[in-house]
Amino acid sequence: KHLMALFLYTVASLIVSYTSYLLFNNLLPKFIKYIDTLNSDLIGDKSSIYETFWKNEISDFEKDHHAQNIVSWLHAVVSSILSIFCIVEVLNQVSTQFFQQEIIMGVSTPLRTAALEVTLGYFISDTIIFFHQFKHHEFLTVLHHLVIIPSYIACIYYECGTLSMIAFQTNEITNILLHIRYFLKQWKATTGVFWNLLNLVFAISFFWLRIVPDTFVFYCIITGMLEYSSPSPLWVQTLLIVGGILYCFVQYAWMSMITKMFVYKLTNLYNAIMKGPTNDNKKNN
Repeated sequence: KHLMALFLYTVASLIVSYTSYLLFNNLLPKFIKYIDTLNSDLIGDKSSIYETFWKNEISDFEKDHHAQNIVSWLHAVVSSILSIFCIVEVLNQVSTQFFQQEIIMGVSTPLRTAALEVTLGYFISDTIIFFHQFKHHEFLTVLHHLVIIPSYIACIYYECGTLSMIAFQTNEITNILLHIRYFLKQWKATTGVFWNLLNLVFAISFFWLRIVPDTFVFYCIITGMLEYSSPSPLWVQTLLIVGGILYCFVQYAWMSMITKMFVYKLTNLYNAIMKGPTNDNKKNN
């Protein structure tokens, strides 16, 4: 039953990825050329968006990666919604002891299983694409997927810690913003109030929706293993601990990179303010 569902979700994710690829690499270029034609015919603008931007500014890998990020964004939306529904189901019971016991003795519900299978299918299909284009991807992203997949399989099969995995899965909420940032960067829209506000909201949400809950859940995994006797095999318990350590390491590493980026931007802003108006501006005044 689980294998069939997982196979269907993986295939569905690959189909959506391929469809997205066709849209970006076939229909979008044609649409851009059509816009160029309209500009030329209606307002006499002979400049070509296709030639100056799509053909010369965006690499073949970026065109493929656009499609992959569309699928990742869709998964982030679906996964976030399913995870929130799963958390709401038990919202009045959430406590450290509840998570400790659930990690060891947890019995899955149909909604939790579906939420985990959808995400696992996405991770498997995404990893297949990663290894097809391995040299272009960050090590942390590949490590994230390779840590997640066996942990999800163990949790689904042994119905062990499924709600804890769902708690980790709420991290996907931040990916909605992450992929919006990606497309703005690719389309050279990295200035203005919206871009700066998006970065600020992304950094804050990353801390509160990843670092804080992930640290809490990992604490519950460790203390739960120590305080309660688990019916699941030792390798599953070990996988949860090792997977939790590696997963949190990836989150902390990403948070470190985000923090460095913000320190750099704030330093530049401070230096610009302290320098005051330039000599040219002073002369004009």
